[in-house]
Amino acid sequence: MGLVGRISRLSRLLERRIEEVFSAHGLQGGRFDVLAALVRAGEPNRLTPTQLYNSLLVSSGTITNRIDRLVDAADAVEAVDRSLPVLVLIDLAVDGDWATVIRRCKLRPHTRQIPIYAFGSHVDAATLRAAREAGADHAWARSRMMKELADVVSRYVNPPIRYPEGWDDVLSDAAKAGIAEFNRGEYFEQHWDPNNRSR
Repeated sequence: MGLVGRISRLSRLLERRIEEVFSAHGLQGGRFDVLAALVRAGEPNRLTPTQLYNSLLVSSGTITNRIDRLVDAADAVEAVDRSLPVLVLIDLAVDGDWATVIRRCKLRPHTRQIPIYAFGSHVDAATLRAAREAGADHAWARSRMMKELADVVSRYVNPPIRYPEGWDDVLSDAAKAGIAEFNRGEYFEQHWDPNNRSR
């Protein structure tokens, strides 16, 4: 019995230390397990729900519960402010005033560019329409969202690199001469600071 007691005590001590680390990073054990499973899956860090719950050795209901708790309606705007995600997914079936959450995110300068995908029942056209009117970039039926989820997430998490036209053009002789003069400190008079005597 002594051995079992020591193992049990060690387990509790480890759990406390792990929870301290998780809480310092805004995580809980279940949240960490989901994120760790996606990282372990390797690029492109995605799993189907079945692969996810098989990887974690839990039931599908447990996975749904863990994912639902990643952000609830009341904390959504705060979470967006805190982490400035590349993408926000909103399940319109979850209790909460999602229209207000969407409006607040889209009206604020630092969050308005974050794409918001809302999804709900295909038969609840009024809710999907309300999400669009509130400012969601897309409001889809749940079936479409589940079908396209991996591509949507991949598009924003790992976007293709886009270079502006002409970014790799050879510099003209005039541009090269201007850069050389600038590097020698030979600026046009309007660029020179008379208080800076280091020229």
